[in-house]
Amino acid sequence: MRKVLLYVSFVTALVSCNNDKSTPRWEEKHNTREFGAVISMETYPVVVDEFMNIKEWCIVDTMLICKNDGGEPFYYVFNTNDFRVTGKFGRKGNGENEWISPHLIPITDTAYTVIDNFRWGIYDVTKVDSSYVIQKKKNMGVQMPLNSPKFVSYSTFGNISYSPREIVWEITDIENLSCSDSIVFFDESKGGNSMLYNFSYDVAFGHAVFAYLYQDGFMIASLSDGRHVIPELAVKGDGEERMKDGGYYTDVVCGKKCFYVLSQGDVETSGLSGASFIEVYDYEGNPMKKINLDIIASHMVYDKINKRVIFSPSMDNDLHVLDYEFE
Repeated sequence: MRKVLLYVSFVTALVSCNNDKSTPRWEEKHNTREFGAVISMETYPVVVDEFMNIKEWCIVDTMLICKNDGGEPFYYVFNTNDFRVTGKFGRKGNGENEWISPHLIPITDTAYTVIDNFRWGIYDVTKVDSSYVIQKKKNMGVQMPLNSPKFVSYSTFGNISYSPREIVWEITDIENLSCSDSIVFFDESKGGNSMLYNFSYDVAFGHAVFAYLYQDGFMIASLSDGRHVIPELAVKGDGEERMKDGGYYTDVVCGKKCFYVLSQGDVETSGLSGASFIEVYDYEGNPMKKINLDIIASHMVYDKINKRVIFSPSMDNDLHVLDYEFE
């Protein structure tokens, strides 16, 4: 396994675990935020009867799969055409094929893998008509919990592990959970406060983007063979650290030509005032467009079939939708 160490002060030195001096460095770039266009758009609400505290979600074809943090059930499945509930699965407990801390990775339209960090198990979930069949595949063994998994290839997925000193993003083999590549985020000057460098990320179309929650910046990388990450750009804005004042980026979506980061730069968290906006960049780190929203949204997911963005708001249980096509 190759390990990339990212010393974050936003000076981004890149060092391999064997101290190979030929390892490429992240190219640093200043974010001018000189967007070519600034637009304001209105979302519309979709009333959801099922009470959910959405922690993770993904879209597979026309299915929006939402993880309900309450766990009864763990997953609701919505049809993205009309937002009807078409399925639900996953019971909370210690019984057979029950979960405590599951994370879902879609492999195909009808086959998913679920990893339970608490029960140390890997499970296959198969969609059969409107039902979901769960079967334990194997035990994981004791290891660091795997969080925020996302599909990378049919044999690998991305995930995050946390410790007080560092945050690690890994590309992991879906069969044996071996790590093929990783990026380590830490800063010795902060006394091991790794959460300062917490981030959201997305992987798609051969790109990986890591957008910081409390730092005004993001990282752009590319992927090789679905198992290795190639560092490219470390893009830094002029904003100060915002660990106490809300934050910067809470989600990111990678498109074919550009990527979209959900920003809370105008949100005052103490009074929940202001509104979120989306910043659009190409993969050279150039600002392209700013989309001002009319809601405070914590997460977003893109529905490519219906060409719209679905948001999880911070202040109610409903979903909000923006009719806008990502490139």
